[in-house]
Amino acid sequence: MIEKSSFLIGLIFLSLISLKGQENNFPYHLNKTDFVLLPLGYAIGKHSNIKQKQVKPLEYSELVQLDYKTINSIDRLAVHNWNNELGHLSDKTRSALVDLPIALIVGQAVGGNVKNMFTLGLMYVETITLTSEVTSLVKTLAQRKRPYLYSTKLSMEEKAAILGHNVTNSFFSGHTSMAFTSAVFLSKTITDIYGKSLLSKSVWIASLSVAGLTGFLRYESGRHFPSDVVMGALAGSAIGYLVPVLHKSEKINENFNIELSAGYIKLTYTIG
Repeated sequence: MIEKSSFLIGLIFLSLISLKGQENNFPYHLNKTDFVLLPLGYAIGKHSNIKQKQVKPLEYSELVQLDYKTINSIDRLAVHNWNNELGHLSDKTRSALVDLPIALIVGQAVGGNVKNMFTLGLMYVETITLTSEVTSLVKTLAQRKRPYLYSTKLSMEEKAAILGHNVTNSFFSGHTSMAFTSAVFLSKTITDIYGKSLLSKSVWIASLSVAGLTGFLRYESGRHFPSDVVMGALAGSAIGYLVPVLHKSEKINENFNIELSAGYIKLTYTIG
C-alpha cells in the first residue's frame, strides 16, 4: 500500500514540476558510457551467479559453533535485534523509493518530453542494474552471516528453521544500497533538471531520510550489522550519483534521435 500510494503521489507531483520546468535545458545526454554501463552490470551479474553456485549452504554444525563475541564491538549490537514487522516495513520503504524515480521519468513524457523520458529511463535502468549486481557480487564473495544467526532472541530451533534462506549474504545491505541509489538518483536528477531550489533541497532531505530509515530498519530487524548498512548506503549513493554525472560529461545528444509513430518507436544514432 505504501509503495502504490507513494508512486501515485510522486507521479502527480513530479509531472507537475516537469511541466513547470520546461524552460530549463535538459542536462543529460546519451553517450558512449551507455555502451559500457549495462554490459558491465550484466557481466557482474553473470560472475555473481557463477560464484553463487559454488557457495556451500551453512550447516547446522556450523550454526551451533557461532559465537557473537567474535564480532567487533559495534556490529555486535545487532545480535540483540529481531523484529519481523520492521523487516517487512523496510521492504515497503525501499520499494517506495525505487518507484519514485519512475514517476519522474514518466513525468517527462507527461510534459511532452518523450526523448528526455527515454534518456532518463535508460539512466535509471543502468543505475538500478549496477547497484543490484554489485551488491549481489559483494554478498556472494563476502559470505557474511546474518546477525539473527547470533541472536539472543531466537532459539537454536528457530535459527535452524531459517537455514538456507539467504543467511550468509549480510554484507552489504541490498535494501540500503537500493534505497540510497534511488534516493540519490532522484535528488541529483531533479537538482540538475530544475536547478537548486527549495524543491530540490526538500527532495534531498526527504528521500535521504527515507533511505536512512530503510537502513535503520534493516539493523533494528536483525537483518544486518551496522557496517552492512553503512557500506550499502555508500555504494548505493556512489552509483546513484555517478550515473547522472557520466551523462552530463560528454554532450553528444545531437547524434541521438527518437521518433514516435502509430505502432512503433524508431531510435536512430549517428556515429561521427
